[in-house]
Amino acid sequence: MREVKETAAWRQNGFLALLALLLALLWLGWAGYRLLTEKELFYLWHVIPALLA
Repeated sequence: MREVKETAAWRQNGFLALLALLLALLWLGWAGYRLLTEKELFYLWHVIPALLA
């Protein structure tokens, strides 16, 4: 049987990811609203990265 060594794992607080998610959702909402109301394809360039985020 082999001996197992335990090492400390790297961990990060999740509040930064939560903040990024909320900002991306706000960005998506703004861009989606502008895209539907003004019907300009310029706002599509905001929708795509917001969806990816």
